[in-house]
Amino acid sequence: MWSRRAQEYDQKINSGKLYQLAEVVKDLNKKTDVIAEQSYSERQLFEKAYERLKSEFEVVLGEKAKIKMDKALKRIPAPAENVTTVS
Repeated sequence: MWSRRAQEYDQKINSGKLYQLAEVVKDLNKKTDVIAEQSYSERQLFEKAYERLKSEFEVVLGEKAKIKMDKALKRIPAPAENVTTVS
């Protein structure tokens, strides 16, 4: 079962279609505290898809691509907003 899904994910990663690449990233995304529960091949496929998607976004967003992707995938906490209090 996993080997068939892994082949499908690999085909999507290599398809050249951004939507399919994003689908793989979304499907395989695990929060950083759950990464240890992923199999080695699952992590490898995620990293491959993530890096390719990031490189596509870097063309448009530049250096902020990784930060924006991690925030969208909830892989890093959003920075705290500055709140001013009135005394």
